[in-house]
Amino acid sequence: MPRLSEQKMVCQVCGKTKNLPVCCGKTMEMDKALFFCPTCGNEKKIPACCHKEMRVQTRVLDIKKEIFGIM
Repeated sequence: MPRLSEQKMVCQVCGKTKNLPVCCGKTMEMDKALFFCPTCGNEKKIPACCHKEMRVQTRVLDIKKEIFGIM
């Protein structure tokens, strides 16, 4: 089945969400404690919320069910 992976940054305390950082038109990759751009080498710290680092949450969506519903 066709699937789509969706990633967001989530605060473990309050549940606030944020999109992953983008650089050079692409989503930045994560390396332990930093986001980095493989194209230009730009680095960013992992965002914080409620005095804790936000975590990456991955959701896998079934495109067929999203578009056509449950048949």
